[in-house]
Amino acid sequence: MVYSELPLLIQQALSIGAKFGYINKKIYLMHATSTCQSYKYELWNQLQSMRLIKPYSDPSFSKIYFYLSQAAKSIVLAQGIVPVSKVNPVYFSHDNAVMKFALANESKAQILSDWQTEASLRLLNNHKIYQLFGGQVAKFPDLLVNLNVSGQKIKIALEVERSAKNQNRYDAFAIGYSKAKGVDLVLVAHGHKFTRDALLISMRRIGYPRSVRPIAFCNLSEFIENPSKFHIEIEGHRIGFSEYIKNIQDLIHKNQLKVPENDSGNNSGKI
Repeated sequence: MVYSELPLLIQQALSIGAKFGYINKKIYLMHATSTCQSYKYELWNQLQSMRLIKPYSDPSFSKIYFYLSQAAKSIVLAQGIVPVSKVNPVYFSHDNAVMKFALANESKAQILSDWQTEASLRLLNNHKIYQLFGGQVAKFPDLLVNLNVSGQKIKIALEVERSAKNQNRYDAFAIGYSKAKGVDLVLVAHGHKFTRDALLISMRRIGYPRSVRPIAFCNLSEFIENPSKFHIEIEGHRIGFSEYIKNIQDLIHKNQLKVPENDSGNNSGKI
């Protein structure tokens, strides 16, 4: 069985399982691509009949939560995708929010399909990490995505902060991202207003380069409810996430139209 010969939705399911360490059936059926639900159900059944996924053994999870079988892991490995370890159910609540964001925004063509989870980033070698982040990083984001824009790599690092932490942790957070030159925007989905306020204090304290690598904030409940249409607050301005991406896409398109033909190969700068 060859990865590239499988239906795209099955490929996507295997990629999700490989990068997250599990697949949430509900999230997959709701947010994976924009095709009809009946076809997604059909392919989900194929995943099970082909024994590419297995349910979690705990009855409270077994109908929704699945992980890759050994056969599926062999298929993705042959494709060059190294699967992460099976996730402990204690992380489902946090990782479900990240999974929704990844699948919903990929389906809406707002991000590319080459996103990486924290777990999958940890499996990369130092050279690849340096390429992605522009240097070594103290902490991997929950998700690293490329926006769907033509001719440029614009990276967003997503952090889902469900609980409040102490100020020292936020100082370390700000210091870490101040050095991540390959990241263009840090998006923090927070469950408590304290997280936002504490991070703003840390940013002022260390002289965070907010004009170069802004940190945007959003409400975690809205982020989970509307994973592609939530509102973000960035440098005092409030805007819908989808509108924010559309503005970037339009700006880059206009800039590309202004570039003379003989300079088109040099249009690789960030916005």
